[in-house]
Amino acid sequence: MLYTFTGNLADAPEVTNTNSGKTVAKLRVICSERYRDSATGEWKSTDAVGWWAEAWDSTAQAIAAAGFKKGEAVIITGDIKDAHWKTQDGESRTRRHIAIRTMGSDVVANARRAGAAPAQVAEAVEAAAEWGDE
Repeated sequence: MLYTFTGNLADAPEVTNTNSGKTVAKLRVICSERYRDSATGEWKSTDAVGWWAEAWDSTAQAIAAAGFKKGEAVIITGDIKDAHWKTQDGESRTRRHIAIRTMGSDVVANARRAGAAPAQVAEAVEAAAEWGDE
């Protein structure tokens, strides 16, 4: 099942090659949900949740080429997977992570953060929608 995550990068992605020549990108994304309180009309956020995420091969190479930076707002689509291993002491460990299928910049969130006026954000969203129709 595919899930979509929106959040900010905790650090720039770490892209490496395995001994067998495969490329892997590893990163952490911090997500929280924003909602408008119906009683007060104020915007509120839920507690932040950090997710480990990884991508392989061509997806990892595309992430490396994109030049994502720490703090950048991103949108990630992927599966939730569990990685299992044993420590040197023989203890079992599990880490849940996002297996990235696609990842891109959250242009609206990044434009707002950069101080773009609402009209500029709307123009950017409209331009992106038109580009997708071509």
